[in-house]
Amino acid sequence: MRAALALPLVLLFLASSVGAAIADQSPPDFAHPSTPHSLLFSPVGGQEDRPILVIYLRWDDVDYPAGFGAPMVASRFFGTGFPSITFPSVGDYFRRLSFNDLFLFPAAEWEGTEQDGIVQVTVPGTRADFFTLSEQARNKRALELANPYVDFASFDSDNNGSLSNLELIVNVLESATIPLPTRPLHIARVHNHRRPLSFGTAPRRVGGGRAGRRES
Repeated sequence: MRAALALPLVLLFLASSVGAAIADQSPPDFAHPSTPHSLLFSPVGGQEDRPILVIYLRWDDVDYPAGFGAPMVASRFFGTGFPSITFPSVGDYFRRLSFNDLFLFPAAEWEGTEQDGIVQVTVPGTRADFFTLSEQARNKRALELANPYVDFASFDSDNNGSLSNLELIVNVLESATIPLPTRPLHIARVHNHRRPLSFGTAPRRVGGGRAGRRES
């Protein structure tokens, strides 16, 4: 009988010892501040309202599909009105996902319908030639073509000479050669420009919508 009583007491002692050891340990720090995630994956990234600029590309040999010009693109990104409550749209998706805490709105520009966030540009040459370039060179070319219609420096809220995705999101939408499907949003690929956009080092604002070195 004494041996039978001793076993539960030993188990209870072991359980208490393990519990005490666990209690003495610090909980894991999932934020790992020494190697932080991008700000886009933080409360700031999920709450900082910001503009989107859509650069809509076409080429000498590939035009926009019928029925999918800038007005359609604008409706699919931004819906109607602000804040957008129009489904389906990119703005509405993130508004719903954030429980009305993140609003994405059209970036200021003056191509076509001004202030709709869509800049239509024609890339000289053929689509095939364009895609022989590296991704970095393609992004640079798209930004250069959009530059006359956008004052990029106006989005530089911290005046550090470059743009982050918390200040401006740039998407490149490509016209494609495939037939127009029943769901027209699939006709083009969208690329998010994730790298900061550099404007040089001089500390003052650009005039005339140029994205190069700032005026002194």
